[in-house]
Amino acid sequence: MAEPLNIPQLVARAITDPRGAFHQVQGLGLDRASMWQILVLFTLGRVLLIGLFDGGRYLIPLGTTPVLVSPFTYTMVLISGFVVMVFLVHYTGRAMGGKGTFKGSLVVALLLEGLALVLVLLQLLLGLFLPALVGIISLLSLPVMLYCALSYIDELHEFGSMLKALGMIVLAVIGLSLGITMFMSLIGAGSGFTGLEGV
Repeated sequence: MAEPLNIPQLVARAITDPRGAFHQVQGLGLDRASMWQILVLFTLGRVLLIGLFDGGRYLIPLGTTPVLVSPFTYTMVLISGFVVMVFLVHYTGRAMGGKGTFKGSLVVALLLEGLALVLVLLQLLLGLFLPALVGIISLLSLPVMLYCALSYIDELHEFGSMLKALGMIVLAVIGLSLGITMFMSLIGAGSGFTGLEGV
């Protein structure tokens, strides 16, 4: 009988041993449908927590001016962003000589979105009890997420080089940014988003 999954241990391992965490999640044997569903649930959880943390204000950094959007639009942007990211991680990595599978790219997305959810929850709890530490966690979040992303992608595609993984991330981020910009332009007229002037 398989041992039950220890979520706190997996979260800690995702940061301290990201390559091992990647193989642990990959070894769970989840099918694609299950991973997509979990990814959507993680995203919905993060949207709810961000709403609590920021007082119901959902901001998207579009150009030089942050854009204030509805919770629905924010959710759709995050979900569509992760869908695009999965495809970019897979196909960009393969184009660069990587050996990763599409399911492996889904594992990368699950780990990153799970970590993002945990970091938002941590900031929310610190805001309630130790608000002075919120800024420190916010500053540490970006390098931690970048290090984990580099490790997951390097392990997925067997690049053997964190620098090559970084190059792949740069290309993927450019593609993701273009995809989100196009998505926002398509839904903007119907969803009603505004800049922050006068907010």
